[in-house]
Amino acid sequence: MKYTFKDITSSYTKEKRKRSSIWARAVSRPLSFLFTYIFINLGCSANFVSVLSIFDALIACVLILFGGNLLYVGVGLFVFWHVLDCVDGNIARVKRSSSYGGAFLDAVSGYVAPAFIFLSVGVGAFLTTSIIPDEYRYFIIVLGGFSSVTDILTRIIYQKYLVTEYRLGLVGKQGDIDQERSSGLKHIADLIMKNMGYSSLFMPLLIICSIIGYLDILTAVYALYYVALLISTVVLFVSKANKLEARLKALGIMPDGNVKEF
Repeated sequence: MKYTFKDITSSYTKEKRKRSSIWARAVSRPLSFLFTYIFINLGCSANFVSVLSIFDALIACVLILFGGNLLYVGVGLFVFWHVLDCVDGNIARVKRSSSYGGAFLDAVSGYVAPAFIFLSVGVGAFLTTSIIPDEYRYFIIVLGGFSSVTDILTRIIYQKYLVTEYRLGLVGKQGDIDQERSSGLKHIADLIMKNMGYSSLFMPLLIICSIIGYLDILTAVYALYYVALLISTVVLFVSKANKLEARLKALGIMPDGNVKEF
C-alpha cells in the first residue's frame, strides 16, 4: 500500500500539535512529514525508525566530541535525531500500529539523547572556548556532564513518583494530567520545560553556538537551567509524596507493609 502525503499530515492531530514545543511545530514536525513519506513507503516500521534514531543520537554525540568539522556533522545529525523522533510516531499513527513496545523504544530514544548530548557539547566547548582560562577549561566538561546527569535524574524522580502512584492505584487518566498541566503555575512550568529542553530551544541554540564558537556559554546556561529544574523537581515531588498518605486515607486505601519498597 502506498501512503500519500495527505495520509501523513492528517494524522497530526490538534491535540498532538498543542503538546508539541515551538521548535517541533516550526521545524522538526514539518520535516518529519517528508521523511515519514520516504520511510513509510519503503516499508519501514515505526520501531525500525525508533532504533535508527537511537543510533543517530549516539553517533551525533560522538562526532560532537571530536570538534572541528565533525562538530557540524554531529550537530546536524542531532537535529535530525529529533526529526526521526517525530517520524516513528507519524508512522505508528498512519499505520495504526501503536504498541507498548514501540512506546518503550521511543522513550529509550528520548533518554539516550540527553544522557550524552550535554556532556558531548561540554567537551566541544572545552576544545573551542576562548573565554575560560586554560587551567579552568576542564570545568566546562564538568558542567556538561552535570547537565546530562541532572536531566536523567529529574526524569527518574518523575517516573518513580508515577510508578508509586500506579502501584497505589492513584494514577489519573491522561485527560486529567493534561488538564492539570493547563492551569496556573503548572501550565507556565510545563511551557518552560517543553520549550527549554534538549529537543526544543536547545536545538537552534546549539546550531548558532557551534557556528559562532560559544558552546561554552551554551553549556553554562543549561547547567544553570538544570540546577533550577532539579531543585524544583525534588521540592515538588517530595511535597506530593508527603501528601500521599492523606490521599490514601481519603480514598479508604491503607498502605501495606511493603510501602517502603516504592
